[in-house]
Amino acid sequence: MSAAWHPDPVLEPRFRWSFPETRHIDPDLVAAALDHGLAERMTTLLARRGVLGRDDLIAWFAEPLAGLHDPHLLPDADRLVERLTIWGNRAAARNNESAA
Repeated sequence: MSAAWHPDPVLEPRFRWSFPETRHIDPDLVAAALDHGLAERMTTLLARRGVLGRDDLIAWFAEPLAGLHDPHLLPDADRLVERLTIWGNRAAARNNESAA
């Protein structure tokens, strides 16, 4: 109970809030964020999520497919494509469809 600071019996909280440390935001990041039309508050939130520089910010807002690698560079990718093509042709034949 907390009689010392409250006249009525009040339960003490079981958990305490923890706040992240304040981070110094790179001025280059702030300038890049302003170029994207972002407010300083949004820039702070992005910095807490790991966006720490201009390049990170550009990558954050880039097309999602721009960051993917070519799957044909994987080992044996040609064999996988061949198997998927065969499977697709069989499924299309069962459904009387064209596999084009």
